[in-house]
Order: sequence, then structure tokens, then C-alpha cells
Amino acid sequence: MAACAESGDYEKAFACYDLAAGSDPGNVTAYIRAGLLHPERGEVAEAKECAEQALAADTTSPDAWAIRCGIDAAAGDVVAFEPDAFCAEVCGADLSGYAAGIGDMYAKAGQAEKAEEYYLPAFELAAGGL
Repeated sequence: MAACAESGDYEKAFACYDLAAGSDPGNVTAYIRAGLLHPERGEVAEAKECAEQALAADTTSPDAWAIRCGIDAAAGDVVAFEPDAFCAEVCGADLSGYAAGIGDMYAKAGQAEKAEEYYLPAFELAAGGL
């Protein structure tokens, strides 16, 4: 499945993920991988649906919560992000890949201190862990 996505053949990748989820509706990995591909194509609503399906299959999936938080941040939705981030933290999700986007969300909402909490780790990650 991942080979199709890595080669850029999104249609085949989505077909594989759909097949995997269809044969096993509890296949959280299929939903997560599809959820990670959709934003690359500008398909935010579809990515959100994949995160919801993954969470329906496993409410404690750290990766599903991380995707959902990333979608909230991309949409600039602080109200949705904060409870989702709490659940993500409880489940052990790693939000470092979304840190810059989360910082942007808070900065646009006029919450500079919260933005700084995410910008610093994003900078350190980009700089190779100063």
C-alpha cells in the first residue's frame, strides 16, 4: 500500500486503502494512511473523514488524533483543536510534525504565547534538534 503512495500513484494507493478498510473496517492503518495523503491533494474534508473513521475504529489511536489535530490547525479552528489536542496528548500522539501549523493557528487567533509554545519546537525540529 505504502509503495503506491510513495511512487505518487495516489489513485492506486487510495484503492488499496479502500480495499483494506473494506475487508477489515477496524483497519486503523488504512484510514490513517489515506488521511495523510488527502491533504497533499488539497482534500481536507476527506482527510477529516479518514481521521473520523480511524477514531471510530480505535478511539485511542495516537496517529488518528494527530491527523485530526493537524486538520484543526490547518483550518485555523482553535475551538476544535484544544479538546482534540487534549485527547491526542492522553493517547500519546506526537504533534511535532504539525507544530508550525499549530503555531500559525494560534498566531492568527491572536494568541501569541500559545503560538510560541509550538513555534519553538517546530524551529528546533527543522534545525535538526538544536
